Amino acid sequence: MATFLFGTTGFVTVAHAQVPDRVADTRHASRPARQHVAPARAGAQQPAGAVRSTATPEILNVNSGRAGGGGMMRRETASHSIQTVTRQFMDMRSPAGTALDMVKNLPSLNVSTQDTSGMTGGSIESRSLNDGDMALLIDGAVVTSGTEYIQEDIDTENMDRIEVTPGTSAIDQPVTSAALGVMNVATHTPGHKYGGLVDFSYGTNDMSRQFIRLESGDIGRTGLRTFFSFSHTHADNWIGAGASDKKHIDFGAQKDIGTDSYIKFFASWNQERYGIYNYPTADQFYAKKHGTGTWGGSSDPNSTDFWGSHREGPWNELFLTLPVHLRLTHRLQFDLVPYFAYGRGWSSSSSGEAGSGLTYANGTAVSPTQLSVNYYDQRTPTTGATVKLTYDISRHNQVTLGYWYGYTQSRQWGPNSAVNQNGFAIDPDNLSTAYF
Repeated sequence: MATFLFGTTGFVTVAHAQVPDRVADTRHASRPARQHVAPARAGAQQPAGAVRSTATPEILNVNSGRAGGGGMMRRETASHSIQTVTRQFMDMRSPAGTALDMVKNLPSLNVSTQDTSGMTGGSIESRSLNDGDMALLIDGAVVTSGTEYIQEDIDTENMDRIEVTPGTSAIDQPVTSAALGVMNVATHTPGHKYGGLVDFSYGTNDMSRQFIRLESGDIGRTGLRTFFSFSHTHADNWIGAGASDKKHIDFGAQKDIGTDSYIKFFASWNQERYGIYNYPTADQFYAKKHGTGTWGGSSDPNSTDFWGSHREGPWNELFLTLPVHLRLTHRLQFDLVPYFAYGRGWSSSSSGEAGSGLTYANGTAVSPTQLSVNYYDQRTPTTGATVKLTYDISRHNQVTLGYWYGYTQSRQWGPNSAVNQNGFAIDPDNLSTAYF
């Protein structure tokens, strides 16, 4: 006979051996049952049947396990509040989603995104604070762009987990203002076996996405393993004319040192162009609602609402980080996280006709009716490193000594320029169309 007891964390199996009915109570079956035989008396009749059992004793097998909660209930041991989304949950979501899409269901956050293609980002709100009050990290390194632009630094398939710490940040993290909390993205750890991953997406608004990742597996006996991925995304604007396009590359490598030390490298490059959506007036909104108008970009190159003059130009983002974790002794650990990031790009908006009295950079007069745009041009290099020593005094107490160096420079300017013959805004560095 077999009895199965099922629970949320495991099950117990109890196997009973078949023994004669006169064997002692099976509650003590982990040991052979003792048989008590009364001394024979003269003339007394002996009982019929066996009085000693040679059957195998009862065996109790206990098995237990822990369910993953669909990738949203990881077992946490930290001394502070932390909410984690793991790869198991992300595998059930659209690969076109960003890190913001993956944390939408966390109880402490209110997340909004502008589109379903994962290219124009979104925002986070919680306790009357927004993402400007939130720190964003990748493998413990500071990300230069705002929280809404995390999709420029890593593809969704290359995220192993996303950890959100609501409230104030830990003292050993490289952040200065994080009243809303900290979101840390752990990058993909290369596999030990050679292989790869390919996925494709297609949806409304002519949305298409292709992703491929190749894994090197262990390279000889070096302890080194790497991965490389490339993705391409295209989607039309969900309202009005215009389209967005994105190319992205991720590269990662890891070198294991012993059983609890490693050196990990991650690099990404992103180039993106996308249309900027117009904010409607109340009249435009109701006109669109009743099917008599729209507030989206226009397809007419002679219009000030032409989508080609309202767009984010080719934004290029480069991100590098090299986390090092070394266990020096049983109680002493060393961590070093250097990082570098560089973002360069621009956005444009129509400024109508140029007006009179203006000249191009080459001295030629600008036609007063020339359609023009103004730019928001930005270049942002960032570099830094964090280093810390952690000593475990006991299971519940530790001492951390560290230092954080960071340098950020943001160069911004807003030149004016004429649109080209097709009505598109072009690179603001092109002096042939810039005017003063």
